[in-house]
Amino acid sequence: MKCLFFLYGEKRTFETARKFWNILDIPNLDIVIHTPSTTSEHLASTDFTEVTKNDFDVLGNPKVFLYDRTINYRKETFDRTLHFSWRFLSQYLNEINKTYDYIFVGRLDSSFYVENYSKLKLEENKNFLFPLGTAKGNTFIQDHAFFGSYNIVKKFVDNLPNSDYWSINGDTHTNFCRYVGDNFEEKEWNLFESHHIRNTFSRYFDLYVDKYSKVSENDKNYRKFLKTFYKEFEYKLDIEYKKQYRKDWIRDYKFEENELENMYKNFSNIL
Repeated sequence: MKCLFFLYGEKRTFETARKFWNILDIPNLDIVIHTPSTTSEHLASTDFTEVTKNDFDVLGNPKVFLYDRTINYRKETFDRTLHFSWRFLSQYLNEINKTYDYIFVGRLDSSFYVENYSKLKLEENKNFLFPLGTAKGNTFIQDHAFFGSYNIVKKFVDNLPNSDYWSINGDTHTNFCRYVGDNFEEKEWNLFESHHIRNTFSRYFDLYVDKYSKVSENDKNYRKFLKTFYKEFEYKLDIEYKKQYRKDWIRDYKFEENELENMYKNFSNIL
């Protein structure tokens, strides 16, 4: 199985997130990265640090394409960097003399776990797009990650609508559902997950790696970790993250004394 893993977005928590990409164990995996040449801790931060191609050497020999974050792509892509990168992927696939069985699309700062990926039989799945949830008939699913056969993902990125389409009702998640639901046959894989790993989440995920070393193709420990973390810890840690830049009630939210440290100790005990 010859596959491409296309990664985009901010580098941010890449050093933690990459440890939760179980598809890195796929033989002959090509990796292409499209990311700004600077990065920061969160959405509103202007405290940028430099990103270089060498930052990704840990992945072997990825092809890294850095771009200046100040370029004017926003008018065409309705202020969403993911559309800009998906258009880049279209250009890249049209320029190379190469095809793949599957293309996986994900973010540098997010997990990417496809359980039992070795059972992805191309002949059975060549006409399906695998998003993070069912798009058709819904108004919201996470839109940052998906995968499919070469022809399906190429169709997806080659035919991205223009900015007017994405701006309808001001909700790009709803419009993502509409784009997928109207143009693709979806299939739900038994377990495909990709979550943003916020800087406030990192030490929890790092603790998992300290205990279990890595995430495997079929990992019951990781399934248990996901269930526990997102049920009992994610909500408060997401508030902690958003307090860094939000100006609504979240900014004024008060944690109890030692609440966050006690949460971490509790997690350490139950992991």
